[in-house]
Amino acid sequence: MNDYIIAIRLHLFVYLAMTNVKLLEFLRLLTLNSEESVSLLAGNFESKILQKGNILLKEGEICTAFYFVESGYLRTCYDKGGTEINLYFHMDGSMSSDHRNAKAGIASKFTIKAGEKSEVWILNRKKLEELCYANEQIMVFARRLVSHIALNLNDNELLSKIYSPAERYTHMQKNHPDLLQRISLSNLASYLGIDRRTLTRIRGKK
Repeated sequence: MNDYIIAIRLHLFVYLAMTNVKLLEFLRLLTLNSEESVSLLAGNFESKILQKGNILLKEGEICTAFYFVESGYLRTCYDKGGTEINLYFHMDGSMSSDHRNAKAGIASKFTIKAGEKSEVWILNRKKLEELCYANEQIMVFARRLVSHIALNLNDNELLSKIYSPAERYTHMQKNHPDLLQRISLSNLASYLGIDRRTLTRIRGKK
């Protein structure tokens, strides 16, 4: 292999590493820095650019993938009498999916869509299963991934149960201030379970 081809391949590798920086950090975290596992996994993710409102998973479909947010953010929501109710916001650096229902072969009860222009990395569930059977380290990663997603969902559900809307807003101010700058008042009010007028009053007191 001549020097020109080596240089081209090196340039391509560096470019790819620059475009999925957050994905690689996430994979290293869950594989305990196993570069072999990171390389194998990263090669099976597909990149997709979404415009605001583009849908990854539609209510009524069975989820077939895991979605990692490299940039932008995703909204998980469901329809209630023609009104969208927001359940979760998945910011850059986080993973989204409907693993619980997908594992049971049950159609999703919610939709996952882009909240703004976003870049996501998509890992097909069946492909991950194949990798698990072929590589024990990938099996460990898959278990950690499922636990990671479940823990984040449980934390969010716990906050909604023990905190009032005003307390949840304060929690978001302290822990995710950037999120408040990027999410519309309507979507934020829906997530907190209040109307826009009440949200405006809460914001005015802060």
